[in-house]
Amino acid sequence: MAEKDFSAWLAELKERNDIVSVVSSYVRLTRKGRHHWGLCPFHHEKTPSFSVNEDLQIYKCFGCGAAGDVIKFVQENEHTDFNGAVHILAERAGMEVPHFGKEDSQAEKKRNELVSIMNAAQEFFVKSLSLPQAQKARDYIKGRGLSKEIVERFGLGFAPEGWENLKTYLTGLGFPIESINETGLMSSNEKRVYDKFRNRIMYPIADDKGTIISFGGRKINPEDEPKYMNCPQTLLYNKSQTLYGLNIAKNYARGNPLIIVEGYMDVITMHEFGFNTAVASCGTSLTQQQARKLKRYTDKVYIGYDGDSAGQSATVRGLDILKDTGLEVFVLSFPDGCDPDDTLRKFGKEYFDGIIKNAKTLEEFKLERIFSSNDISSNEGKLKAAKQAIEIVSKIQLDMERERYIDMISEKTGYSKRAVLNDIEKISGKNSPKENTIRNETPQKVNNISNVALKYKNSAKNNDSSAEARLICLMARDKNCAVEALKIVNSTCFADDVCKSIIEAMQRVFDGDLPFNASEIIANIKGDDDAASKAYDVLMLDVNSLDLEAETVAYANKVRYQFYMRRTKALQEEANKMIASGKLGDEECQRLLKEIERLQKLAKEIRQ
Repeated sequence: MAEKDFSAWLAELKERNDIVSVVSSYVRLTRKGRHHWGLCPFHHEKTPSFSVNEDLQIYKCFGCGAAGDVIKFVQENEHTDFNGAVHILAERAGMEVPHFGKEDSQAEKKRNELVSIMNAAQEFFVKSLSLPQAQKARDYIKGRGLSKEIVERFGLGFAPEGWENLKTYLTGLGFPIESINETGLMSSNEKRVYDKFRNRIMYPIADDKGTIISFGGRKINPEDEPKYMNCPQTLLYNKSQTLYGLNIAKNYARGNPLIIVEGYMDVITMHEFGFNTAVASCGTSLTQQQARKLKRYTDKVYIGYDGDSAGQSATVRGLDILKDTGLEVFVLSFPDGCDPDDTLRKFGKEYFDGIIKNAKTLEEFKLERIFSSNDISSNEGKLKAAKQAIEIVSKIQLDMERERYIDMISEKTGYSKRAVLNDIEKISGKNSPKENTIRNETPQKVNNISNVALKYKNSAKNNDSSAEARLICLMARDKNCAVEALKIVNSTCFADDVCKSIIEAMQRVFDGDLPFNASEIIANIKGDDDAASKAYDVLMLDVNSLDLEAETVAYANKVRYQFYMRRTKALQEEANKMIASGKLGDEECQRLLKEIERLQKLAKEIRQ
């Protein structure tokens, strides 16, 4: 099927699968205007922040940021890929799925081939764990106290000693050596391609859907280096987007916190002891992509990196990323020199339960680090620590929580609570806790969509964004309205970058003769995921109109008028500078004055 025909077929599929109807089969929705609200299915929450826009057939969660159309919703909720979601929706609508080009694209073919190679490699490693030469590997696994069930759950295997064992096995199955090399399972020099992993225990790394995308290998021979070896980044594997064990932990995470640790064995041992929500960040630095994935499954996380200085530094970096994503963050503290694996095997499950019970909040962890890293026995060190601590506490919203840390700062430094409180108030610019208590008992609701409009109104250098955002929403609801508006405005008329990107995307949809709908518009926005997320914020604004076309034209004229006025102001400032410098008679100054006169005339015509 040609790409154009495929787009038309997808448009029909979406038309037959109304997003409100589909989402309602997963989420209990309550209608408010043209929006439907419910508890987000992608992260745990108590107050609805998940909104479905009936007009535009899109959704957005204002808690975790999840957004998309009906296909994306099914993808995320069923943990399937694009094609899987399409088949689910086609069956629901009684439609036959045609043989379309997207499935046969070169990138898709290559990805499928690499996945097949990875699956074959996994079979090889698992079978090799039973070989006589794998005895040391089996002894290591037994020595770590891992049960057969856990070994099978995580698919542990063994890479035999030798340079071409895996290579021979895979080529014998008919896989081309060029493709095998693209998986990251091989190394090469000028003379040959050979097995990257040799005499190592193998840990398959899967994405959150369970597809094997990489491998890690641990040495068995003490003389081998490095201790752990991993596949490089490939078409399948992006380290910054991967969380080891999430494909398993997600099944236990609904309503339960996830526990983030560093290494493979930390995760596996924790699952062995019944801590089934453990995952690893495949390194020491958490990324925003990983944090957003965690947010899909929980609102609360524990972070339990190693007790050494490197692990603690990684914890601090990870805390801020997790907090910024909207997660409630707690820190686990292990005995010196111990990681989660060591702690469980030395002290047992009950001891570990106590560590979780006594987990520190983000702020408490940071404050303890401040006081332990400064010499608070000296006046200089005490003042430095107090300043750093006050800076952290000043960002806390709840007065009851702030009061707790005020006590801590006062106790550690000897400064009075009143002095600490006064400095916090100076930094935060807030009233005293006593005055704020009632206000903070009623937190602002996440699902107040009007705040989205306010955000975009304030994001531009002027107050034009509100009209621009409303025009965008009116245009997105009707193709004919969009056509009429584009006769009056173009992207240069917009001050707001997000609105500008949406208008440019609309133009691409028209130029490509694509189906005109919100999801197609967003798909044509240039930029990263953040650009698309902001576009959803604008399009989700609630718009009611008695005469959609008339109001669209009116707002298009308003946006164009605002553009003329901004341009006039900018040129007037240039001209004023030249006039002040005695250059009124210069050709450039005269050109500016004529252009100003022209723009003022055009603006006046719009107003008439």
